[in-house]
Amino acid sequence: MAPPTNSIWQLYKAVKKDDNSGACVFVFDPRKCTQPGADVLAANALRRSKVLRHPGVLTSVCTEENTGVVYLATEQVVTLESALPSIIKNPGALAWGLYQLASVLSFLNNDCHLIHGNVCFDTVYVTRCGDWKLGGLEFVSEIDNLHSSPLKAHCGLLNVRAPEVEKGMWDDIKQGSPWAVDSWLLGSLITRLFSSTRIPQTLVNAHLQLSAQMAGRRMNPADFMTKSYFDNPYVETFQFLESITLKDSSEREQFFKKLVKLLDELPENVCMYKILPHFITALDLQLYGANNSQLIRPLLKIAKNLSHQEYQLKIVPNVVKWFASPDKALRTNLLENIESIMEHLTPSLINDQVFPEVSNWFLDPNPALREATVRAMLFIVPKLAERTVNTHVLRFFAKLQLDPEPCIRTNTTICLGKITPFLSEATRKRVLIPAFCRPLQDPFPPSRIAGVTAFAVTKEYYTAQEVAAQVIPCVAPLLVDPEKKVRDEAFRCVNILLAYVEKAMSRQPETSPDSAGAVTSAASVPPGSGVFNWAMSSLSQKLATGPVPQLGGSAEPVQQPTAEKAPSRTVETAQAQAAKPAAATAEAAENAAGGDGWDDDGGWGDDVEVAPKPASRTAFSPAPAVQPQPPKRQSPHPGALTLSQPKSQPSASASHVVPHLPAATEDGGWGDGWGDDGGLGGGGGSGGGSGGGGDGWEDDWGNDDAATVKPAMSRLEAKRLAASKKAVNVNKKPT
Repeated sequence: MAPPTNSIWQLYKAVKKDDNSGACVFVFDPRKCTQPGADVLAANALRRSKVLRHPGVLTSVCTEENTGVVYLATEQVVTLESALPSIIKNPGALAWGLYQLASVLSFLNNDCHLIHGNVCFDTVYVTRCGDWKLGGLEFVSEIDNLHSSPLKAHCGLLNVRAPEVEKGMWDDIKQGSPWAVDSWLLGSLITRLFSSTRIPQTLVNAHLQLSAQMAGRRMNPADFMTKSYFDNPYVETFQFLESITLKDSSEREQFFKKLVKLLDELPENVCMYKILPHFITALDLQLYGANNSQLIRPLLKIAKNLSHQEYQLKIVPNVVKWFASPDKALRTNLLENIESIMEHLTPSLINDQVFPEVSNWFLDPNPALREATVRAMLFIVPKLAERTVNTHVLRFFAKLQLDPEPCIRTNTTICLGKITPFLSEATRKRVLIPAFCRPLQDPFPPSRIAGVTAFAVTKEYYTAQEVAAQVIPCVAPLLVDPEKKVRDEAFRCVNILLAYVEKAMSRQPETSPDSAGAVTSAASVPPGSGVFNWAMSSLSQKLATGPVPQLGGSAEPVQQPTAEKAPSRTVETAQAQAAKPAAATAEAAENAAGGDGWDDDGGWGDDVEVAPKPASRTAFSPAPAVQPQPPKRQSPHPGALTLSQPKSQPSASASHVVPHLPAATEDGGWGDGWGDDGGLGGGGGSGGGSGGGGDGWEDDWGNDDAATVKPAMSRLEAKRLAASKKAVNVNKKPT
């Protein structure tokens, strides 16, 4: 760093060992400075720096003298000349600097009865926070001992001299006003500051009084501080900060509101190094009372401009301390602004110090704190250990989906959907579908919308089979939701899921190997042969010649045919054609007598096989064999309307059929959507609470295949299966 003009000091940048913060070192080396009396001036500066303590005086950190070389370490500063291009752009910053110079000169002249004698560009320094500091203490002298002072002895080394000093009028200086010399030097400094621009109108008169040729007419620096030039928000703000501990609570609250609005107008360096330390101190000392917690937002807004090293040094330790604060308002504001903090916190710090405190707020009585905690998980979960997410975060989410506050239930679902990429594959398989099914039954419409949207945005984490068998059946009831927004979102979700399944299945072969083998075997059987052809012909004949059952009664049981010779194909075809109306009438009577036409189990996962329309049969075509129906799957979603595909077209007299509703206790293997261990309790709705039983974390979200109980077979299916078995028995020949 270049030294000031005609200065006896060499200025160097330095770093403090204790905290690695910046500093400056002024070095006087008598071997390099050949000016006469320079050693006396250096000794005077060293002595004055130890005893003069004022915010406007350059702060001395430490001093050292070794073999005639004097070292003076100070706070980190730059010369006014180098900082002026940025200061001149902000009139408020320039006014604040002049106010600080006038303040320190008033302290020296009026309170200490000292003359600085060397106020100029080379002795004024600017800190990182924009404060002006007065250095160059080597000429400081007592007014009462002026004749033996360094000012009189070495005034020839001064860059700028007052008229009376230039003329050697020491008696007049001693008998005159103590501020006369320094006031003139301040006026000279103002002249140079505004050399490229016009002096502000509010400063013109004061400048003329400071620069008066007659020492008795010069303005006292204390009076200069009261001029209207300093009536601006910039100066008023920093004046209040310097005396904030003396203000009452109402004044502080009013000041805080003004300060937050002023932040965007202040220079960046001023905010980082002056406002930010004040905010940190205010949080610790509760300076702003009820508004104290609101300091978090502007504080973090300023802190984002710090370097990573400065952030780790100044902000991170305080953030960890604030997370442990008992002030709930402070916690809430901290969580609401956690996004700007997380990038500076290491995973180990979050897992060891931050999350243990945050986890206590999931079930806090304050709803605002609970909601803020849920929202904060969007930024905390990516840095949490997988075990912590599985054993803590997801279990708290399960409980919060039953929270009495609807907005918390909604945000919990939204947050879970957004943190899905950070969950392990096993956790996603176990958690997502039951977790997103729960809000679909919530009475709060935004919660239902959140569940539907969550399925749509996380579709890539499900297989096509899961989407078709579990997800779409859960979403489908919302297609007729009373709320239009819910219906619209449900339609959009179903369309997305259908497109996803269609795309996934388009990559599958058209026919599976098992199906292809079955088709080949059936094609190899010659027409008119086979045991089922003979058995079904006999059955058709029996139905055609027997009595037609009436509605409400039972069909005539099928008798086992005798071992007569099989009829010809022509007769067989005629008998089959005649048996068709009777078979349809018998089936309609069966439905009217014992069923509702939609089966009896009402499950979502019924393996209903809708046979394709048969091709026209010739007189030589074999009669189709009756195949037994496979057992049906369990219902995937409790409490939903379930309609099964009818097995045949009912008659006109039985066309009005009431769909079957599942029993209230039937859960289809899903329980409450969160497992069967009872660890969370509660039903699938928005109510419920935590239940006892089981302390394991792994079962909180349920197991999709936990239920193995098969639904009962309908009576129609039982009769069909019995008929097929009888047909097989009839066709057996004795060996």
